[in-house]
Amino acid sequence: MEIQRISRGDFDSDLRIGIHLGDNTIGDNDIYGDGVNVAARLESIADPGGIYISGSIEKAIRGQGGIQAKFLGEVSLKNVGYGVRTYVLQSIIHSYSKNCSILLKMVI
Repeated sequence: MEIQRISRGDFDSDLRIGIHLGDNTIGDNDIYGDGVNVAARLESIADPGGIYISGSIEKAIRGQGGIQAKFLGEVSLKNVGYGVRTYVLQSIIHSYSKNCSILLKMVI
């Protein structure tokens, strides 16, 4: 959420962010694999200003206080051979905002 607020000063439109935890391969000056592909597909379906996360990320943050995610359903994504449990981040209480911004910067 903090990265969204900061970006508004730099861009004319809201960012769309997709986050997924999966296998990645680095080679030939590129990063590819399930992790990157699913994150990119989630980003492409996110609402402007939205942060969509996969079930693997929701599971990792489930116990964190101050972070709320709403289940959107199991979504079929282009070039992904399985349904992806998809959530939208709804709120991050300020005390977690800085840590989440750092996480988002690392993922992006």
